[in-house]
Amino acid sequence: MKRIFLLPVAAAVLLLLSQCNVQGGTMKTYFWTHTHPDSTYYLYINDTYKGVLPYQDNAPTCGTAALQQQTLFIPLPSGTYSIEVKDKQGNVKLLETYKLHMSRGNISLSLTTKMPSVGNKRTASGDCDIEELYF
Repeated sequence: MKRIFLLPVAAAVLLLLSQCNVQGGTMKTYFWTHTHPDSTYYLYINDTYKGVLPYQDNAPTCGTAALQQQTLFIPLPSGTYSIEVKDKQGNVKLLETYKLHMSRGNISLSLTTKMPSVGNKRTASGDCDIEELYF
């Protein structure tokens, strides 16, 4: 009799747990720069090369058709990331820590750096985050 009672309870608990989003979501993150149009810069996330950091004259906008052509698109799940920009010689031009937490429709983004005169300008809307990196 106890087993018959426990079976529906266990099924209900499993159903509730399956509806939870424990890991959070993924942010559609787009990187670009308005710094030094005559030079090439490279983006690294957690010491992994991601691509050339595109230069733009004007800030791109979330939801536009050209957004992925104008920026370096990198989907980032909730977590903490080391963001680095290097020049052709491998010199670090920007180093910052990017923290992202997405849960139940709430988004928390933060950036910290110990380098003077570097940083970013952020435009975020929903799960779209456009990061202008300057150095």
